[in-house]
Amino acid sequence: MNRIVAVAFATAAQFVLLPTPAAASAPVTSQGVNITESFTATDCRFADGNCFFSGVGRGTATGSVSGTWNETVNFIVFKDNSAVFSGTHVCTCTHLGRTGVITYVFEGKSPPDFSFFGRAVIVSATGGLAGLHGFELFSSDGTTPVTQVTYVLHFDP
Repeated sequence: MNRIVAVAFATAAQFVLLPTPAAASAPVTSQGVNITESFTATDCRFADGNCFFSGVGRGTATGSVSGTWNETVNFIVFKDNSAVFSGTHVCTCTHLGRTGVITYVFEGKSPPDFSFFGRAVIVSATGGLAGLHGFELFSSDGTTPVTQVTYVLHFDP
């Protein structure tokens, strides 16, 4: 009988004495705007009527994520003027009063009307933003340097 009590006590003690992991914050959806201030593209390389080129851009972010950013982008523009693109976006930003550097990878599409849309996923966050995870959905009508952004973000403990 003493052995059963000892085993029951030891099992219960594990749950009381072991540290419990802290929970991540709940994902929060918020809005923002990215404004492209400059963009420099390489010359187009053609294959089967499609144009391949790269570019480097920089700008500012306002809204729930604010700061300055730089990005590198690779494009394929098809014969019908639609395009696909992907790249890396690095933002020295502030979110919820915490400042650091967020690195995203992104991809998107552009119909022939030059509007565009896509998704970016956080691959790292440093400084005061360490532990930040999530993604953003972005879109633009393509007629201005303004991109609308919807963020879905949370912090790990």
